[in-house]
Amino acid sequence: MSRTPPRYAFVFVCQAGELEIKALLLAASLKRFLRCEYELIAALPTPASIWGELAPETLELLRQLDVRIEPIVNPIDPDYKIGNKLACFDVPTRADRIVFLDSDILCLRDFGEPDCLQVPFAAKPADLRTFAAGAEAWRPLYAAAGVELPRLRLPTTVSGEFGLAYFNSGVIFADAGSGIGKAWVECARTILQVPSMREQRHWLDQVSLAIAVHKLGLAYASLDERFNFPAHLKPVPDALPFFCHYHWPRVIGREPLLLELVRDFAREYPAIAGRMAGNAEWKPLLHAVAAGSLDIGVNEFAVARIVLGVDQAKIDARLDAQPVALQPDLDDMRAADQDRFGDAFLQHHLGCTQHALVLAIGIDDALGGRRLG
Repeated sequence: MSRTPPRYAFVFVCQAGELEIKALLLAASLKRFLRCEYELIAALPTPASIWGELAPETLELLRQLDVRIEPIVNPIDPDYKIGNKLACFDVPTRADRIVFLDSDILCLRDFGEPDCLQVPFAAKPADLRTFAAGAEAWRPLYAAAGVELPRLRLPTTVSGEFGLAYFNSGVIFADAGSGIGKAWVECARTILQVPSMREQRHWLDQVSLAIAVHKLGLAYASLDERFNFPAHLKPVPDALPFFCHYHWPRVIGREPLLLELVRDFAREYPAIAGRMAGNAEWKPLLHAVAAGSLDIGVNEFAVARIVLGVDQAKIDARLDAQPVALQPDLDDMRAADQDRFGDAFLQHHLGCTQHALVLAIGIDDALGGRRLG
């Protein structure tokens, strides 16, 4: 009897080099925190003569994490590396929905089944208006694709600039039968012939994605930052996002929560530690202290297993709290109670105890192999 098809197929690019580190960290985070029915698929760019070959330890860890490897071919141009992601919606899967994730993302908790995902396509609008907002720039591109210019205007999530729909392509939920993969590639190839688009080819994936969605007439949802949090532009909040888009290792280095998560994966999976140790930008994170935090030791992680208190409260297991050194220029960012309400127990980036007296009994590794709820 065949297995029931998974609800989701999470697909990400894994190619030789630094992207191996990012892809392994992403896979490890998905494996730890997801609770839905899913499969993991690493899209491997081919041929190896262009993209290189994955290290044997990378292949072995992908196997351990139950990640299936599927070869892909860049449908745009090998010189346009971002184009590899456009092939990811055509990997074989029996899942109902495909979720594409940029490799420089970490899953921090399960996302459940919110109403915003009950549509054929869902993605977060871009952080910033990196491509023109006005119709005059988009009109020739929509015309080239044979699509009528839409009327709806959406704001970017960080700068709040309104303009035509323009999605961040780092996290995309789509029905497996939506046809978005083929349409995305076709629209990208078509609008790349427009001179104005050739001059801004770096944004081709995001521009063509919006046009493809409208070409197919898909109902879509604009996701909020919980699904694609821009950690390179703002601090990770205490209310953890589902997916954190960090972009560069230096961003992990300044975020205590991300740093401890990555270091824990490095301890749990020697292949990750080995790949990080061999990369000049990632190696410092193995023993780094996050900016503004006090290192409490590599192996010290505390989590409440039993909670006794005089107040009625529910406390979710979280990554270990760490004291934050108070810096005058940053004090207004992380204080426990400064011009706003503080957290009920300990601010995640440690401020002080507040309201209820809570005693935690039991010290253990909050990360090692356990999912945080």
